[in-house]
Amino acid sequence: MGANGKYDAYHRSSAAALASYGRPFILRIGWEWNNRGRPWACLRVRDSGAYRTYFQRIVTALRTKLGSSWIDWSCDKGGLSRILGT
Repeated sequence: MGANGKYDAYHRSSAAALASYGRPFILRIGWEWNNRGRPWACLRVRDSGAYRTYFQRIVTALRTKLGSSWIDWSCDKGGLSRILGT
């Protein structure tokens, strides 16, 4: 659902709210995506394309307002990083 743009308006709205902070920060989206204990984990190869597309959509929406902040994509060191080719 997220990969098809269903939540884009929500992410743009979130970006505007976060921008009101007024200072740069680091935002971790879907951290440790390869950890079985995370509800947003992507552990099946067949889901990896949609996961990647959704992450890119979120980043694009957030960067409309958060140009000076960092958006971090991080995996779990002991997780399954081979899934998305990292």
